[in-house]
Amino acid sequence: MRLRFPVALLAGVALCSLQAAPPRKGAPKKAPAAKAPADIPAAGAGGELLDLGSGRSRAIGAMLESRTDFQATPFPDGRVLITGGSLKDGSTEWFDPATRRFSSGPAMAQARQGHGALLLKDGRLLVAGGTENPAAAEILDPVTWKFQPLPGDARFGLSAELLETEAGVLLIDGQAGKCWLWDGKAKGPKSTGSL
Repeated sequence: MRLRFPVALLAGVALCSLQAAPPRKGAPKKAPAAKAPADIPAAGAGGELLDLGSGRSRAIGAMLESRTDFQATPFPDGRVLITGGSLKDGSTEWFDPATRRFSSGPAMAQARQGHGALLLKDGRLLVAGGTENPAAAEILDPVTWKFQPLPGDARFGLSAELLETEAGVLLIDGQAGKCWLWDGKAKGPKSTGSL
């Protein structure tokens, strides 16, 4: 199994590939297990980083949880936050390119899969969409490292797009066809109408 996702354009590292580890030699044989779809890595799957400058890849540690349709957002300190990819809980994982390991990240209030994630200029991370039932967007504070729901009545379903502009952050709910503008302050997003 193999899955590729962008990790960071920092230090020339661009892609991460996860693949199931081969069976260990001498391991006892077990009855065949049900196979996951080919594009879903198993939890504990190994992976590699590809350095675009040299064309070389390096082994990395295993993700803590099996994920699909997740977002990988690079932070200024070089770490990458993996959000979503599971509808069972709101767990996240940090990937640290320096150690090539994954570790637990701050929990989101909502489980998300196929959501939008946007690192804002002020260092906060905004996530929206990717939920089975419409839910509030969430913001990660880089001081407390806690996610908080965005105030107000804006709700996003499965599909959401996020774009930071000079006027604020444009949030588009692709499922309901509604648009919102958020100024980044304590008050919630304001409706700008429908698509």
